[in-house]
Amino acid sequence: MAKAFVRAYEKARSYLNKTTATEIAKAEKPYFPNVDESALADCIAAYQQLGCWCCFGLGPLLSHAFL
Repeated sequence: MAKAFVRAYEKARSYLNKTTATEIAKAEKPYFPNVDESALADCIAAYQQLGCWCCFGLGPLLSHAFL
């Protein structure tokens, strides 16, 4: 079960790093109905610029910890 979780986590992290903030905001908008989509995109872009969804190359190390 841990392997499946780590695979899902890495897939989600990859999506967040490779997809534009605007596209992510469109996908997330239903979860934040009272938040303007452009404000949501701005927040996502800020998190992307900060590297919040990046493990700086530690992804494989994380995977191996659960194998």
